Amino acid sequence: MNDFVFEHYVEVAKITIVGVLPLILIAVLVTRKGGRLQGAALALVAYVAIVALGMSGNIKNLSLIGIAHALIAFAIAALAARKLSVGAGWLLLVPCFFILVVVIFNLLNEGIGLELMGRWSKSG
Repeated sequence: MNDFVFEHYVEVAKITIVGVLPLILIAVLVTRKGGRLQGAALALVAYVAIVALGMSGNIKNLSLIGIAHALIAFAIAALAARKLSVGAGWLLLVPCFFILVVVIFNLLNEGIGLELMGRWSKSG
């Protein structure tokens, strides 16, 4: 199972994370009735914040601060999606899903960490 996760996580994560941002921005610009540019800016800032939190070394190494970063990322996604009031805003949870995969993998596999965007690190 670990080999399956390693082999497929990298490609799926890259394609999905890169594809979700333009999809969110286009959906906000097309479906929102007012404040389209403000909504797109909010979606962009929230997305960048979530991805930056997900790439935190603390999440990769599963420290308590990393767990806090994961929770903050989920909170940012939920609050931004509610503020956007566009169904596509919930796509902000997609990067959070990949953060969750990393955290669960690290919990189940002590001594080996699955880093975000597919790099392996051996903690010794």
